[in-house]
Amino acid sequence: MKTRKTIPTLLFAVLLSVTMLGCDSGGSTGSGASGAVSQPTTVTASNPPSSGNNNAAKPTSPSAGNSGDVKLTLVKSVPVQVNNPAASYTDYIGIVRNDSSFIVTGIQMQLVDASGAVSSDVTNESALVQIYGLQPGQSAGFNMMSMGTLNKNPQFKLSGQPAGDATRFIAKITIVSQQASTSPSGQRTIDGTVRNDGVQPCHAWGINYIAYDASGNVVDTGVGGATESDAKFDAQDTQPFRVTLSALAAKATRFDLFASGIDDK
Repeated sequence: MKTRKTIPTLLFAVLLSVTMLGCDSGGSTGSGASGAVSQPTTVTASNPPSSGNNNAAKPTSPSAGNSGDVKLTLVKSVPVQVNNPAASYTDYIGIVRNDSSFIVTGIQMQLVDASGAVSSDVTNESALVQIYGLQPGQSAGFNMMSMGTLNKNPQFKLSGQPAGDATRFIAKITIVSQQASTSPSGQRTIDGTVRNDGVQPCHAWGINYIAYDASGNVVDTGVGGATESDAKFDAQDTQPFRVTLSALAAKATRFDLFASGIDDK
């Protein structure tokens, strides 16, 4: 997904630390409907259409958060050792929840040692990508890669900022439909549709997912987004999305999805 070069001054100042990554993770895999085989998996959208049935709690109207009392909770973290001919590294995957009473933006995550010093082995400190505004009570998945030694009990430092006046820029994106499938080649994807329920065109948006196995263990996290990279996301318009899952999701039977974005004005 290509973002525009012009961002409103206020929005840029408040959301400076938000990582604007492209949503092209599934762009090279082709259509999910082509040869795809439906799987016995379930997908739960945490911001579904109002008429949908959803087990996730719907957040109440958030405050502006002028107090700056940001409360981000590490719900779970799982270290995964990856070994291949090119390199060996560790993927730390897990879940972060916003326990503040307001929307939190610019969420950053750092791996720290026992003394609280930030690790220099991490290649992507902005592990919570495409979370443009985390709603009160909302959870999102993270994936942090470290080239250091495997740490079975990692510690993390979380930071963020209240949306404040920029709350009005947080897009209202609804997940309308979603379906997990596997192609004949074994590639697993989640394809669906989102709707812009705001009154402004959407400037940038993405899908965050958390994958669980049959026992409820977190096995994969990641992001996806628009399948039409140049499509403008107007108010009340719909867009198709695709999430391409990694090999870690081979045993996944359930997925939680969260869509977030920012408006043009």
